[in-house]
Amino acid sequence: MKRFLHLFVLVAMACFALAVHADDYTMPTDDGFIEKKVVDGTITFYDMGGPSSNTKSYFAGYVRFVPANEGDLLTITFEELDLGGVAKLYIYDGDAGWTSYHDTEVKAGYLAELSGNTAGQSYSATSGQLSVLYHCKGSGSGSGWKATVTSVPAKDMEYVSTSVMTGLGSVSRGSKNQTIYGVSIVTDGGSNALTLDELSIDCSALAGSDQVSNVRLYKGSASDDNLLATAAATGDELKATNITLKPKSNDYIVVADVLPDASGTIPTLAIGTVKVSGEVRTPDVAQGDGVVVDNVILMPSAATVYTIGDDAEFYDDGGKSGKIALNFVGQATFVPATDGSKVKIDFTKLAIFNTSTVGKNDVLKIYNGREADEANLLCTLLSESSKIVKSTADDGSLTVTLTSITGVPAEGWEATVSQFVPGDMTLNS
Repeated sequence: MKRFLHLFVLVAMACFALAVHADDYTMPTDDGFIEKKVVDGTITFYDMGGPSSNTKSYFAGYVRFVPANEGDLLTITFEELDLGGVAKLYIYDGDAGWTSYHDTEVKAGYLAELSGNTAGQSYSATSGQLSVLYHCKGSGSGSGWKATVTSVPAKDMEYVSTSVMTGLGSVSRGSKNQTIYGVSIVTDGGSNALTLDELSIDCSALAGSDQVSNVRLYKGSASDDNLLATAAATGDELKATNITLKPKSNDYIVVADVLPDASGTIPTLAIGTVKVSGEVRTPDVAQGDGVVVDNVILMPSAATVYTIGDDAEFYDDGGKSGKIALNFVGQATFVPATDGSKVKIDFTKLAIFNTSTVGKNDVLKIYNGREADEANLLCTLLSESSKIVKSTADDGSLTVTLTSITGVPAEGWEATVSQFVPGDMTLNS
């Protein structure tokens, strides 16, 4: 009898454990469209590594969630998100339309494009389908994600709040498409959607700015499909009208290109007008935190000139923790801020792809002057682990080019760019 009771208890405990974990769902590793996942209530959704392992490199596939009860509202909320390298997540209201790893472009019209550490965001689908596409056509890193996907009966939409996004982080000199301000309008319910009649952003703090250019307003993420307004001149008001709100968070971001010689803190913007379904709404907070410009330079894809005063950190396009992008080509020119000084680059870490196969190396070249002129080539770096390069050009400038045609992304480099005063030549013997 005791053995029977012991066996009964073990079986009961096993059944309980299965029940506890029955609502956990780990993304499978099939290519392209993986499967349709039915959601009844709430499930916990993990990346391919599950709750304890990292995410996957060289993989692209998606899952399409559908509600168990037709007409219910689907919402995904990211409790944890850590994606590095080229890994990204795309969230769609509907089908992602991704067929295989060999597809060349991600389908437009996504609700959000996620990378890095951007946990806490929620996205809802009103079409009856919510797709999550993991896209990593190269080397990825990070612990992945933990999210909840819920299915709840839809109710008439109600306005909840308007607030300014905080914790946007810092930006680097010369970086493109950087979020410098954001507004989140929160609703509850998915039926009979409300209309955002007008959203205006006061950008007057940027007038005459020497920090940013090309200021734009986007819905959700910075893609062409989501563009709402572009400032004719830096400092002009941004305005969007007649937008159908979705359930939960409706994010609107102001994006700009950071100028190469920007420094300090980009001034915060302010909400002008928020009008929802005919009623002017008062935001909880109208102004956010200014965004700090770090004295950090990432290798740009377009030829860019940087003035070097204080020592600047210089990395490949992947930054300190990422890798060189596939087929990356870029050029940066460094000019001393002080007359009579010259530029010096101290590469403290160098890890670019090097192979005996002709034409397959990453090629990092440094030139005297402001042009990538072979006549002024100082050195070509291939297998070195460190290197100090000093300008001897009359104006003290150096130009750096990178060409990467390998399919094996390398770690890249870490360097410090500074200016120095050259000494007079002396004869020792």
